[in-house]
Amino acid sequence: MNKKAALVMTTINVPVLLEDYAANFEKFGHAKDVFIIVIPDLKTPPAAKDFVQKIAARGIDADYVDMDRQESWLAQFPELKALIPYNSDNRRNIGFLMAAERGCDILISIDDDNYCTKDEDFYACHAITGTTQTRPCVASKNGWFNICSLLDNTHQRVLYPRGYPFEWRDKDAELEIKSAAGFIAANAGLWTYDPDIDALTRLNNREVKTTGMNRGSVMLAPRTKSPVNSQNTALIEDAIAAYYFVLMGENLDGCKLDRYGDIWSGYFLGKCVEHMRHYIGVGTPVALHRRNQHDLFKDLRQELWCMIITESLVKMLEKMALKGTTYSETYRSLSVELEKAVRETNEPYFTPEVRKYFAKIASAMRVWVDVFQEVRQNRLNSSKRSGVPIS
Repeated sequence: MNKKAALVMTTINVPVLLEDYAANFEKFGHAKDVFIIVIPDLKTPPAAKDFVQKIAARGIDADYVDMDRQESWLAQFPELKALIPYNSDNRRNIGFLMAAERGCDILISIDDDNYCTKDEDFYACHAITGTTQTRPCVASKNGWFNICSLLDNTHQRVLYPRGYPFEWRDKDAELEIKSAAGFIAANAGLWTYDPDIDALTRLNNREVKTTGMNRGSVMLAPRTKSPVNSQNTALIEDAIAAYYFVLMGENLDGCKLDRYGDIWSGYFLGKCVEHMRHYIGVGTPVALHRRNQHDLFKDLRQELWCMIITESLVKMLEKMALKGTTYSETYRSLSVELEKAVRETNEPYFTPEVRKYFAKIASAMRVWVDVFQEVRQNRLNSSKRSGVPIS
C-alpha cells in the first residue's frame, strides 16, 4: 500500500497549478495516494474555490478550506489562533496541522507558483521521504552546502539559495561526496526557471534562469547544512511537530520582517533532523517555479533584517545540544535552547527588540508542539472509537 501524501498550499490566487498536479498524479497512478489541502486568505478570489472543486470532480481528494472553516477549526486552539494572522503565508500552518489530523504519512508543502512538470513522477520522488535510501551523501568541511550548485543556469553564475548565510558564500566548502545509507525525514525538491534566491541576489541576476539539475539527487551528511524552504518540500508526519512556519511581520528599525518564515522553520527542522540522526534529501522532484509578480525592492526591505539575523542565528543553532527521542520532544527542547541562546548572546544585531521577538517565536514553537500532539491524540482516540486503524 502506498503512503498517503498531503499536498498543502496557501494562496491568494486561483490555484491553476493544481491542474498540472492532478494530471501528474493521474498519469503516474497516484490519484488515490494524495489529498490536497488549499488554505485561502481574505484576499483569495471566490473563483479559487470553484477551481478546487473542479479538481475534486476529477476524483482527486481536494479540499478548499474556506475562511469560516478555518476559523471554526482554530477555535479549538485559542493560543494558536492568536499566532496566525490574516493575509499571511503563515496560514499554511493550519493546512499542516489538518494534514496531520487526517493522518498523512508525508506532508508536501508547495507555494502557489511551484508548478509540477509533466514527465517526472512528483509523488514517487517525494515518497522516498520516510524510507532508508542509499545515495550520494554530501559532507562539507565548513558545514555548508550550496544546493543551487546542483542546478545549471543560463548565465553560469554562482547562485546561493535564499537564507544561505553571506559569511559562507564564496568559500571553498571542501566537499566530500560518497555513497551512504540514511533515513530521509525530509526531502527538498529544487526548482527550474526562477531559483529561490534572495532579493539582493535577484536584483543582481534578473535575467538568470535555472534550466535543470546537473547531477542526481543527494542527501546532506550530519552537520552539513543548507536552507530548506516551503517550496516543494516534503517531510514525514512525525516531523510536522518540528516544522512550524515561523511568524513574520515584526517591525524592526522601520523595516517589516518577512519572507524568511520558511527559512527559519527550515533551519529549526534541520537541527531536529540532525539530532534524530536522520537525513535531508535534496534534488528531485524539480518544480517549475513561475514566480509570481514581485517588487524586488520591497522584498529586499522585508528580507534585510532577516538576512542580518540569520548570520547570528545559524551560529547559535550550531552550538545547541538538544534532548528528546521524538520530533515533538526535540522541537520543544530546541525552543527552550533558542530562548536561552537569544537571552545570553553577545551577537551585536540581537538588540532588545530582536531578543523580544525571538522569545515570542520560542513561545509559539511550544504552542505549536502542544497543538500538534493534541491533534494526533484526537486522531488516535477517534480511530480507537471507530475501530479503524490509523495510518
